Amino acid sequence: MEKIVYEILDLIEKNGFQAYIVGGYPRDYYLKKRSEDYDICTNATSEQLRNIFSEIVSENFGSLKIKYRGKIIEITTFRIDLEYTFTRTPVIAYTNYLEEDLQRRDFIMNTLCMDKNGNYIDLMGAISDIDNQIIRSVGNPFQKMIEDPLRILRAIRFSSTLGFSIDNQLEEAIIKNISLVEKLSYYRKKEELDKIFLSKRGIDLLKKYELDKVLECKWKSIIFVDCVEAIWAQIDFSNQYPFSKEEKKKIELIRFLVKKAKIEDIELYYYGLEMCSYVSKILKIDIDDLEERYYSLPIHSQKDISISVDRMKEITNTFPSVCYPILEREIISRRLENSKNSIEKFLLSYFVEK
Repeated sequence: MEKIVYEILDLIEKNGFQAYIVGGYPRDYYLKKRSEDYDICTNATSEQLRNIFSEIVSENFGSLKIKYRGKIIEITTFRIDLEYTFTRTPVIAYTNYLEEDLQRRDFIMNTLCMDKNGNYIDLMGAISDIDNQIIRSVGNPFQKMIEDPLRILRAIRFSSTLGFSIDNQLEEAIIKNISLVEKLSYYRKKEELDKIFLSKRGIDLLKKYELDKVLECKWKSIIFVDCVEAIWAQIDFSNQYPFSKEEKKKIELIRFLVKKAKIEDIELYYYGLEMCSYVSKILKIDIDDLEERYYSLPIHSQKDISISVDRMKEITNTFPSVCYPILEREIISRRLENSKNSIEKFLLSYFVEK
């Protein structure tokens, strides 16, 4: 456990309260997986936590985000849900009992806790489920999926990333409540899909449960590539999904190169080996040939071009931004040798003698 998390648990306990790290970190630690999913639960209220910690980042429904030694950590007061709905603010009540708080969590494997000494607290059989590699619902799976349909996608995400099986009852609850996924925000759906798309198993599970229909994501087949944007590029998805400018740019570029159906040296130069390797997998182009071509390119960046910016300006009396694209294409196509004399002659001919 990271030292600062231990310190936070210790500080809360020294003030007379219980405190545990719960969920993702204990589960992953038990699986010997690296994790920074630090989620602390306590019977201290938000007001009491404010008396312990000076730097409060935000507060939301009994969860306090604090800044401690430069790290943001979320601390949640033990609570029970009096009324749970994913469409509006939940009605909650605070409790003094850890077990009551764990009842509101999604899957049994995520109820595992650790104390400040690194000891496991397992009140609901989480270790057994982790050992058996199975995902079971906390309580009635049908009610849990209705309360928050995001749990449907979370079950698929955990199954795909951990390689765990989905319990029969949970699977039945997922199948019967698939239509509820439509009501989730596109932001929440995308957040889960980005993680699901990191494995072929996740994509297969989406298709198995016919989630593609309610997610507004259509595809005939997907060639798995270890790049989320490369998966999205193979899908016809709703324009309501909130992609960043960078993500959109990457998706559009991959689609362009896939549609072109080949990767030329100029694309290798402009977009790099990593990006082109994703496209090569989709197009089933020999990656070894691609790598050989990339490393044999005469230049890999503008810095490799054998002429200084000052000399370029002196010869052409124009901006480098005008000259560079021309030189790059000529050198990459091997029509121009990457030597100072050859480049100077070319620039004189292209910009001056014309």
